[in-house]
Amino acid sequence: MKLRNLIASASAALIASLSLSHAQLSQQPLTEVIKAPTGTPNTSKNWRVPMITWGADLQEIEANGGLKTSPNSIFGSKGLTIELFRQDDFRKQVELYKKGEINFLRGTVGMLNAASELLNTDPATEFEVIYLLSRSNGGDALVAKQHIKTIKDLKGATIAVQAYGPHVDYMSTILRSAGLSIKDVKVVWCPDLFLVDENSKSPILALEGSGVDAAFGIIPEALAATSDGTVGSGAEGSIKGAHILLSTKSASNVIYDVYAVRKSFATQHKQEVEKFVNGMLVAREKLAKKMANQDPATLKRGAQILLDDPSATEDMLGMYKDAAQATWSENKAFLNSPHGRNLLQVSDKVQEDFVTMGLLSRKHKITSNIINFDALKQGLTNTSEQKAATFDAAKRDELLRKKQQKGALSEGELYSFEIYFQPGQNNFPASQYEQEFAKALELISIYGGAILTVEGHSDPLGYLKNKYKQKAAPIVLQKQKQAALNLSYSRANAVKSSLMDFAKSNQLVIDESQFGVIGHGIVHPNFKLDSNGDIDKSNAPKTKEEWNRMRRVKFRLVQVEAEAEVFEPLGL
Repeated sequence: MKLRNLIASASAALIASLSLSHAQLSQQPLTEVIKAPTGTPNTSKNWRVPMITWGADLQEIEANGGLKTSPNSIFGSKGLTIELFRQDDFRKQVELYKKGEINFLRGTVGMLNAASELLNTDPATEFEVIYLLSRSNGGDALVAKQHIKTIKDLKGATIAVQAYGPHVDYMSTILRSAGLSIKDVKVVWCPDLFLVDENSKSPILALEGSGVDAAFGIIPEALAATSDGTVGSGAEGSIKGAHILLSTKSASNVIYDVYAVRKSFATQHKQEVEKFVNGMLVAREKLAKKMANQDPATLKRGAQILLDDPSATEDMLGMYKDAAQATWSENKAFLNSPHGRNLLQVSDKVQEDFVTMGLLSRKHKITSNIINFDALKQGLTNTSEQKAATFDAAKRDELLRKKQQKGALSEGELYSFEIYFQPGQNNFPASQYEQEFAKALELISIYGGAILTVEGHSDPLGYLKNKYKQKAAPIVLQKQKQAALNLSYSRANAVKSSLMDFAKSNQLVIDESQFGVIGHGIVHPNFKLDSNGDIDKSNAPKTKEEWNRMRRVKFRLVQVEAEAEVFEPLGL
């Protein structure tokens, strides 16, 4: 692959010369960085529309028939005239937009939020989000050194990230979900997203320095740094001890790629903007069929336009697969629905972090009111609003069973927390566990590529009484263990059902394949087992409060992206 080869061929001298100070920038608010005057918006029917180097941007190319609108293309048939151009530097996009030279912005939700104070305080530059292009589904990763094992280990760490790039909100989101904030880490801002030439200074290259503990980057560079996703050996461009801590294969609902348009322009040209959005949706379906067959012409054209190399078709296919192309229903849910993980919710949290970072002075509302997706179904074959399954249920359950047998459920654990219940309790009403249920649903809404296990644990008090007081026979004790196992599974399943009902009552669409139910019975109490691995009274709780903590259900978010077989085949 082109990028991998470039990284591997980077000289040791280049990497060694990349000191922390060499890579570091001072990231300032865009209000201080971009001083371009506000110009008169271009009202021409010939639109210049930016793209970035990302697999999902094959959609625009497909819709337009190339960089300039082909008469036989989807856009051409709708009477649109569009000139596509690639601009990966979002600051330069914003400058063009502010001057009035373009009316569209192409970036992530995080990028747009970073520009909200500069643009959305002026009616002349205020923008509206109109289209969800894709979500990163494995194309971006957090790479860490050996001493960083979990997200919580990032407390006090130094993290490298591209300034004004797509990973700023990725960083803040995963920190927040682990109970950390941007104040708990030191950030090193780098000028480039990835290695393009020997002058590039990307975050993952900054990880080579002794002062950086973790770095965000795109997956090809992350794989190269970690010896193909294992642990970096220090050879062939890898970084010794580096490993992928978390990719967007698990955190699949963090980086949202979108199009925004100048609000005044969209109001004046509503029908044309609607044609643009509908054309993108139609192009998505047409492109999916072509890419399912790895159409050579489509890959070659995309590689030429997005990678400047028509032979880089393998890279192009990989980039396409790393982007989960947003369907009509996902656009409706993200941009039109008031429920769940939508644009308003994501933007609110991102801006809260940006205020803390000093990138915004206060929050600024970002809206998506112009496009009504219910009116844009024409030409589409898939308008189902049912959420597609992420995991093969049978393979998911088999994977969890093997992990349980090996005592390895904690491997790949991202986060966990517990709820407690009373003796004989079989119902778990949302009114009693609303805070915990909301936390569980928030986690799966962010980590759409991870499994949430619901694990039941029973109280071993009755077993201990039978073992020591009644001197019960081993076969009786074994039957009691089995009964406790069945009961714990039943309770875990009841908790899951109540959680699903809670989601439905809040009008949230849930992917049930993300849930795995496990019963542990009494074999994993909250105290040490004896030398034979059995429950011993000498280690048993001494207080009522300690006994109450035996009866629990554990929510555990497990990263399984290395287990490719459990994922349902993604429709291209």
